[in-house]
Amino acid sequence: MGKPSAFSFFKINTMACSSCKNKLVTPVVVIDSNFRLRDVGMFPFEFGSGEFISNLNMSDEIALRYLKENPKKISLFEKFPENWLDLISEDKPQAEVKKSNSK
Repeated sequence: MGKPSAFSFFKINTMACSSCKNKLVTPVVVIDSNFRLRDVGMFPFEFGSGEFISNLNMSDEIALRYLKENPKKISLFEKFPENWLDLISEDKPQAEVKKSNSK
């Protein structure tokens, strides 16, 4: 019988070994958010930062933090709550999210 091949390994095991990164099964995590970016990919939080925002990793808290830096970035969103200005204002505690507004 000879040595088992990598092909035999995958016939028996459904998970990939750590050296086969292209065959790893990664679960897709969908974050429920009241914000949705326009379909253009991802944006950096600020120039030169290694932190990016996209629809895949954006929760309400992340979107509000992004908008607090520059409220004009609301133009990058296609879906957002009606009271987004109230939510990013610093003088109020975390306000309740109202019905979403789609442009």
